[in-house]
Amino acid sequence: MKKGFIMLFAVLTLLLCLPLVANAEIVEQGSCGDNVTYTLDDQGTLTISGTGETQRYSIYGYTVRSPFFGNTDIKSVFIEDGITKLNSNLFYNCTSIANVHLPDSLTLIEGDVFYNCESLKNITIPKNVVSISSLAFTGCSNLEKVVMECEKCSTGSLGCPFKYAKEVKFTDTVKEIGSTIFKNSENLTKVIIDSNVSGEQSFQGTNLTDVNFTDNVTVIHPSLFQGCGTITHFNVSPENKSYVNIGSAVFSTDKTKLILYPKGISDTQYIIPDSVTELGAYSFSNSAKLTSITMPDTVTTIGVSAFSTCTKLTSITIPNSINRIPSSAFSSCRRLQSVVIPLSIQNIANNAFENCTALSDIYYEGNAEQWRAVNIGTVGNDYIGNAIIHYNITSIPDDVTPTPEPDPTPVPYTPLECNVDYKVEGENITFTVEVKDIARADELKSVQLYTAEFDENGRFTGLTTAKNSTVQDGKITITSNVPQADTYKFFLWDGHFAPLMNVLDNESITTQ
Repeated sequence: MKKGFIMLFAVLTLLLCLPLVANAEIVEQGSCGDNVTYTLDDQGTLTISGTGETQRYSIYGYTVRSPFFGNTDIKSVFIEDGITKLNSNLFYNCTSIANVHLPDSLTLIEGDVFYNCESLKNITIPKNVVSISSLAFTGCSNLEKVVMECEKCSTGSLGCPFKYAKEVKFTDTVKEIGSTIFKNSENLTKVIIDSNVSGEQSFQGTNLTDVNFTDNVTVIHPSLFQGCGTITHFNVSPENKSYVNIGSAVFSTDKTKLILYPKGISDTQYIIPDSVTELGAYSFSNSAKLTSITMPDTVTTIGVSAFSTCTKLTSITIPNSINRIPSSAFSSCRRLQSVVIPLSIQNIANNAFENCTALSDIYYEGNAEQWRAVNIGTVGNDYIGNAIIHYNITSIPDDVTPTPEPDPTPVPYTPLECNVDYKVEGENITFTVEVKDIARADELKSVQLYTAEFDENGRFTGLTTAKNSTVQDGKITITSNVPQADTYKFFLWDGHFAPLMNVLDNESITTQ
C-alpha cells in the first residue's frame, strides 16, 4: 500500500515538473483599421483588438482587400471590447469561420461583413448594436440560429440580413426590433421571446409556426406578428404570471382578454370563450382560414384591427354588449358580406370596414332614425354606404347564404412596346418614350426613370428617380440630371417594372 502511494506521488511530481503545453503560436498579425490590430494563431483563432471601427474593404483586386479575404484557415473570430463598428467585406469568403464572438462595445455592422461565411451556424448580436446591414450575412447558408441581445435594432431598406435563420431568440435585454429585420426570412419557423419586445410586422413573409413566450414576458405586442399568417402555436410558459394559453391562443391570466389567436391553424370556426370581455388589437388579424367567429355578449371591447384581413370571413354578429367598432376592425375582410349591428353601437370609427368590397347587407337592430344617429367615420367606410340596411333585425336570416367570391384567372401582363430615344443637353439628359399601341397611352403615366450611381470602386452609392415628366400624344418625355458619379446607369421601366430599354451607362451614352 505504502509502495503504491510512493509511486503515485512520484508520477504526480513528474507531471507537475513537465513544461506546460505551449500556447497557440501566432502565425500572422497586422492592422485592419486606424486603431485596430489582429492576430491569427495556428489553431485558426483570429483575435481583433483596439478601438473604433475596422477599415472598409473592397472585393476588387485593384483596391485594398481585407487581410482575411478568402482565408480558409480562420476557424474562430474573437473581437475584443472596444471595437464599435465592423465595415464591409472584412471576412469576405472566409468559408471556414464557425464561431464568432462580438463585443458589447459594437454598435454597427455595415456592408457584407460576413459574406459567404458558410460554416457559421450561430450568431449573437450584442446589446448595443443599433443597425445591421441587410447584406451582413449574405451567403451564410448554414446560419440557423440567431440570438438577439440588442436593445433596439434595425436593418437597411433591402430587408432581412438573416435570410437562412430557422430559430431566433430575443433575450431579456431586447426592447424593440425594426420592421424589416426578419421580414421575408423564409426559413424562420421558431421564435423564443424572453422580453417585452415590440415591433411592427416584424415577421411578415416568414414561415413562422411556433412562438414561445418565457416567464419574463409581461407585455405582448401583437403588432409584432401582424402580417404573419403561418403561426400555429403561441406557447406561454406555465410560470408566466401575465398570460396563459387556452389551446394555442394567448389570454390574460384571468382569461378576460384574448391577446393573440394563431393564424396558421386549419380551423375554419372559432367560438370566443364566455370569460372574455376584451379582444386585443390585432388579435385575429390575418386569420385567413376562419370563415366564422362567434362573439359572446360578455365582450365589451374590440381592439383596433382585431379582425383585419380575415379574408374568408363571410359574416359577423356584433353582440349588444359593444358600443363602438374601432378603426380598421374589419378592414380588408374582402369576403365579408353580412354584418349584424346591435342598437348599442354608437360609433363606427374611420376605416372600420375599409376594403370590405363584398359588403352587401347590414342587419340593424334599430330603425332608420336610430341608424342615422350612429356616428359613422367618413374615411374608409364607403362600403357601408353601398350596403343595404335592413332595420329592426337582430340576426342574419336563415335563407341568406354567402356568395362565393370568384377567383378569376389572372391575365398575364404584356409589357409596353415603345420606341425610346434620348438627348444630352449640358447637364441634363432627356428620354422620349413613344408607345406603339396608342390605346395604351395612359400607361405611360407610370413609366419611371431611375439613375443608379457607383463610386470609383464600383460600389453602389445611391438611386434617384426622375421627377420631371410630360405625357402628350402617346409620348412621355422624362428629364434627369447627368450624375457627377464615377459610374452611373439609367433604367427605364414601366409601371410593372418591365424594362423599356437596355440599361444605359455612362460609357455608352453619346452626346448628340
